[in-house]
Amino acid sequence: MWIHAIFHRYGKVGVGCVLALSLGLCAEKGVAASVSRWWTRFPVPQRIYRCSLAKHASYADRIAAETLSGLVALHTRTVGSGSMMWLTMHNKNYTRWRKLFLAYYHKEVDFLHAPGRLWRLVRHFHKLGVVRGYILYSTPGQHVAHDFSVNWATTLCAPLHAIAIDPALLPKARACGLRMMADAQGKTFHWLLAKLGDHFSHRQLYLLNPGQTNLRDEAVAAQSLITIDVPGGGYNRGIRLIRPGGTVLGWGLNELRVVEAASKYALRVEAADCASNLPVLSSGHPPARIYARRVTKSNLERRYNSKLHYLSFILSDGDNVQWAIGSYCSQGNLWASPTRGAVPFGWSLPLLDLAQANPWQLQWMDKKARPSDQLFQYGLGYFYLDEYGQLRGGMPALIALMRSVRPNLERLHIHTLLVFTKTWNSPAARRAYQVLARQLPDIQGLFAIQFNPYAAGRGKILWVPRPHGVPMPVISARSFLWNQGKNVNSAYFQWPNYAATELNAWANHPPTSLDSHFAWLGIHAWSSFALKPDTKALRQYGAALYVARHLGPSIRVVTPSQLVRLLIGAYMAGHQPKLLK
Repeated sequence: MWIHAIFHRYGKVGVGCVLALSLGLCAEKGVAASVSRWWTRFPVPQRIYRCSLAKHASYADRIAAETLSGLVALHTRTVGSGSMMWLTMHNKNYTRWRKLFLAYYHKEVDFLHAPGRLWRLVRHFHKLGVVRGYILYSTPGQHVAHDFSVNWATTLCAPLHAIAIDPALLPKARACGLRMMADAQGKTFHWLLAKLGDHFSHRQLYLLNPGQTNLRDEAVAAQSLITIDVPGGGYNRGIRLIRPGGTVLGWGLNELRVVEAASKYALRVEAADCASNLPVLSSGHPPARIYARRVTKSNLERRYNSKLHYLSFILSDGDNVQWAIGSYCSQGNLWASPTRGAVPFGWSLPLLDLAQANPWQLQWMDKKARPSDQLFQYGLGYFYLDEYGQLRGGMPALIALMRSVRPNLERLHIHTLLVFTKTWNSPAARRAYQVLARQLPDIQGLFAIQFNPYAAGRGKILWVPRPHGVPMPVISARSFLWNQGKNVNSAYFQWPNYAATELNAWANHPPTSLDSHFAWLGIHAWSSFALKPDTKALRQYGAALYVARHLGPSIRVVTPSQLVRLLIGAYMAGHQPKLLK
């Protein structure tokens, strides 16, 4: 509503100025420091060409389309105005985000609805001088780990103003008037670096399996290196070339090795290798502010009651950008669940990333959210807090990162967040929590998970002192709904029926500390639970709802933010545990 009021009084120019101020883009008196941005910034395109690709388009056509789209976006980014491309996505969520984007920028952007064939667009942008030639690569076969030429070719597209093509497409490329700029076939990462010199971004590193076509538009437009985490794939060398505080965008083949190496070199990983059309969705300066949701007394707890036990549900894997933009909002067991709102729930999301890469989703979800829905910040990117900067920068690198993200957290009104650790209660983790407590004063509480097992802390709460005010609680997961095999239950991995029984037993024990009154249960995003052979398997929100409906009367389910507020209320009421030293 405030946007419409500004528009009515000051017009579009006034809206742009106010939005710039709200996002920290202007440095006027009284305005906070600039919001840190790790996704590439693009101006709003004047026109968007739709590139129609069949649902089962060939790998070679998709690579050509992605790299062409990236070149067009790079040209617009470089000159400050121009065109972009929209690659056909057979995904209704992308259609929704595109429509929201066009509805907001309908006066500035001309979306060309007529289907644009790939080689017609290649010819068009060659005539404009955007595309000068092509770079050859060999299509990955079954032995993907030994052929990286498509990554080298994609990396070279930006500096050589060329698209990446397979030899089978040579006749089409030559018919468009393109000439060969380089041949990446059979080359090494050392060859690539020698060819590039210093002409690549030192802020971002892309991590893409050679068989993956998506996200290459964004990589080309960002002028970034593309690697993969296998011998010869360039990842271990590449992370040393990115400045501390930078990001690794995409996904690799070995989660632990990728994230551990990035963490030690003071980088964050953003799972985004299946994302598409991000140059368009992230362009301009749209409103990307999420307001704290107003709750009612009728269904949400307000004040700590020592006779009750409090429980929160938090969905896992909310750091996954591609999943968030892709199917998160349309799956029936997730945001599209017909029963959403029946129980308080922590909808984990990469809110800081979406605010930059797809703010339209944040606006839409905030509008659709019900009082018991909390959009919950899941990590600050994927890195291990206790290993961040270990091989480069040390604790000052972590302090610098926290200072850079603080304005982002404040503008999205984020007061609770989850952090990843290698060992959640180690001395290194404790020192890192103390950094967060000092550098992020608006964060009231942390939810901590360990790489393996996620629920290593079994609900234990650490209290981290602050220079001023109430200490910050760090709450470990009590357990996770996680299918580790049929009828397998443990302290760390549980099925919904077992979890409900275990939580009721927890609530029946005499409380001995605040840990006995407060807990959170993680919901593994990829698990399903067939409790009976003839019933539909429970997944995600449905699994949490089953647990909630089988809890005793002394357990209150609350959102993660409420859990922290009630926990701090208990602390203020005199239940003051020992603080970290």
